[in-house]
Amino acid sequence: MTGRSSLSIALARRWPRFRLRTLLLAIAVFALLLLGAMVVVPWIMWRYHVARSLEAAQAMGPELFWSVDVFQAPRTDDFLYLLSDRERVLEKLIQAVEDDPDDTRRLHAVQTMRAILKQPGPSASRGRCLERALDLATRAGLSPSVEAELAAAIADLALSTGLDAGQRGKILTRTKEASPALMPAWARVLASIGGREETLVLIGLGDTHDPALLDSVYNSAMFHSHWPGLLPPLRRWLDDPVIAPFVLRYSLLTRSSEGREFLLAYAVAKTHPLVFRRQAVERLLETIPGTKLLLNAVEDHDSFAVLAATIDGDLRETFRAAMAKLEDRNGEALWTELIEAVDSIYPNRFPIPTTAMEKSASVAESRRRFIDDSNLLCLEWITGRTDVRSQAEWRRWYESTQPSPLSQRDIVKLALEHPETLNVAAILRRIVPYHLGPLPADCIPLYERMARDGPPASQFWACTALLLCTPKTDAVPIVIDLIDQKPADDLKPRNWGPIELLQWRFAENFDGDTAAWRRWWTEFGRQP
Repeated sequence: MTGRSSLSIALARRWPRFRLRTLLLAIAVFALLLLGAMVVVPWIMWRYHVARSLEAAQAMGPELFWSVDVFQAPRTDDFLYLLSDRERVLEKLIQAVEDDPDDTRRLHAVQTMRAILKQPGPSASRGRCLERALDLATRAGLSPSVEAELAAAIADLALSTGLDAGQRGKILTRTKEASPALMPAWARVLASIGGREETLVLIGLGDTHDPALLDSVYNSAMFHSHWPGLLPPLRRWLDDPVIAPFVLRYSLLTRSSEGREFLLAYAVAKTHPLVFRRQAVERLLETIPGTKLLLNAVEDHDSFAVLAATIDGDLRETFRAAMAKLEDRNGEALWTELIEAVDSIYPNRFPIPTTAMEKSASVAESRRRFIDDSNLLCLEWITGRTDVRSQAEWRRWYESTQPSPLSQRDIVKLALEHPETLNVAAILRRIVPYHLGPLPADCIPLYERMARDGPPASQFWACTALLLCTPKTDAVPIVIDLIDQKPADDLKPRNWGPIELLQWRFAENFDGDTAAWRRWWTEFGRQP
């Protein structure tokens, strides 16, 4: 009896401890389950939203805007879900282009892929997509609409990612084999590359009268080209009334002496349509050498009679007024731009911005203060005056002193001594003086010094002036060195300025491969 009582007492004492351990264990298990649910459920919901957004994009095309449900709080667009799982979504889209039997869904998949790849992202990701897209476009039996959209995606990627020799060869081969319906799409790809072989193929296609192909060939990088090899086809194309309106806008026609002669010959030929002859005259009036050609032409009786039809009013007075405006570009026009850009310095209303609106306003105000400071410093450096601050004070100073126009040498010297002036729009617009035609001889040594010794931005603009406004090519090695400074992966895809400069001047493009650029330059120097 006593033994049984002792056992009961022992069990009774252990029971509270047993229940406490069980309760603690249950709480721990429940906490783990809750924690897991807090992690897993959002992940499952995120994957669900990504999958739903991907399906919606393939079914209806990419939706790139913010949307609001009138019955709920505002929600972010489905496109942001796709960006949140970028790599997996791109792989799914490529697979859809390859395997989906529905052409509409394929087309939407390519459009969505293009939209995603236009956002900032790693170049390695763009490179993989480029390789897959190129492989699909050149080997798979795609419908013309899907292949054309893939070609547009390749054109986008070529600007930011670059192409190796094998990929460029595939594109050239596919272009030559393309049907007439697909030729415009592949011509746009060649135009985005802009190398010598691609340019020669585009020139070969340039005699077409097909509207879509005309748009692809002429509204392309050739529009900016300064390559002298483009002059002979330009002269031929000007004689074609269908093609002439496209090529009359080309930079080479106003920025080379041969091109200006072509424009003058076109303007004084009665056989060409009047509307296009007027356009030729307008192009000549963009530069001082072109305006001089027109002033000389009006002294010839026959030329005067033809040109008179292109201008309303007195011919000579119109041309003289255009010349005066060009010659005043570094005078009153420059002073006015600099002074108008100076404004009152506003206090920082949001020193510690918290909301999105305050952050946006703070960024805008910082930019405004930066512009004000830059223009004010520029005026101080030009005039030596540090006691004039506000826009009203600078206006009074200008009206009372009537300062002389700055020569191009003054502007280059200012940028050389104070590289920060290139942050000022009025100076940056004049550092490459296309309106002057050839660079003034006294400016060339300053540009060469800026290209050698300036910071990267100054080097780039000095090289641009030397390569596009003179026949000199000594700046090419400096431009090749600048190619290595291409922005990091997190920047938006775009063509890098130094690559674009060499492309415009020489119709060559090796993208970011500086070793290939240097090999090309060595061979270029060996040419007679």
